[in-house]
Amino acid sequence: MTSKVSRLSSLVINSDPVYLKSESRIVYSSDKFVVVLDARTGVSQFLHGHRDSVVWIVPGIDKPHHVISGGLDGKLIVWDTKTFEKVQILNTRFPIDFCFPTATGYIFSHTCKNKHVVKSYDRSTGSYVDYVEFPQNAIMAYKDSDFVACIVDSILIVYWINLNVSVR
Repeated sequence: MTSKVSRLSSLVINSDPVYLKSESRIVYSSDKFVVVLDARTGVSQFLHGHRDSVVWIVPGIDKPHHVISGGLDGKLIVWDTKTFEKVQILNTRFPIDFCFPTATGYIFSHTCKNKHVVKSYDRSTGSYVDYVEFPQNAIMAYKDSDFVACIVDSILIVYWINLNVSVR
């Protein structure tokens, strides 16, 4: 008797698909792969780069055919969906909860040492420019590149990214 073996994380985690209208491509995840589906031809291309489940995919802001993926392996990868190549890889060492691109880099969150850590990464310098920590029991949310908010014990905490200010 044969049986199929799969990791539990691959069974419970999927990212929301991204539709690149100008390219007529749908980008989604399948376990640890990013899949680019050409909506015109129906041909799929599997992109290899993650070692664990991809939990989110967002459109890039530099070029209409770029997407950014991240997941449980702690990697943030910028993909070119035309050439199917990696444009940039950032290894954060911790599973990434969410990410969004900004004009100068990325804002992302990961959980480590019982805290949610929200970091800002500058692509031009290749360094982290700022970070803020929230308790692990925080319920996290974000709005574009404007702010990150969390609720802890019925208290709303809002961190405005561009202003580098936190309000409780």
